[in-house]
Amino acid sequence: MATKATIYKALLNIANMDTNYYNEHNLTLALHPSETELRLMARLVAFILNANEDLVFCKGIDQDDEPDLWEKALDGDIELWIDLGQPPDFLIFIKNQFF
Repeated sequence: MATKATIYKALLNIANMDTNYYNEHNLTLALHPSETELRLMARLVAFILNANEDLVFCKGIDQDDEPDLWEKALDGDIELWIDLGQPPDFLIFIKNQFF
């Protein structure tokens, strides 16, 4: 039988005076069996630093084509894509070629 995810709950009160964002978030986070608690905390910090009403956690480590967090506009366009960890080699190559 496969190991199940560990569930963590977090209650955040965010008061960002720079962006005038003040809100409370009641989050439920799943720690994948292959994920470390440090990476879980990195996802939580990324959420705090980019807090927004439309920012949501994705499947992340389970799906290659989804980030850890993203923010989508009402029309479905992706406004913000947050991926944690070491980028794949081909992305590093592309960045070095074009930027």
